Amino acid sequence: TAVMRACQYGFPTSAKLLVQAIKDRGDCKALEYKDNSGCKALDHAIRNRHTAIRRAFEPSASDTDVTQQAQGGGDANDDSGLALIKACAAGDAGAVEAVLRRAESDAALL
Repeated sequence: TAVMRACQYGFPTSAKLLVQAIKDRGDCKALEYKDNSGCKALDHAIRNRHTAIRRAFEPSASDTDVTQQAQGGGDANDDSGLALIKACAAGDAGAVEAVLRRAESDAALL
């Protein structure tokens, strides 16, 4: 299946979108499907050490917390830490560096 291939070959964004779409549809049985080798999509992610994909299936409490904050309000110039969380969640290294430069003296951001 598409989600299996995304998990097997290490495409975390695609895997996360597919897992979420399956969960939103209420079709969680699709995530339990096993291929000819007896592996589920999550098994492929674990076997191939794709941690980011594994977390799409089983987010930790901190993943959920950061995701909720990153989807909240705020702008790139706030100093509450939200800008840093958003930049990290987006994988934008340049924005992360910019926020850190602006906040070098504010340990609360980290």
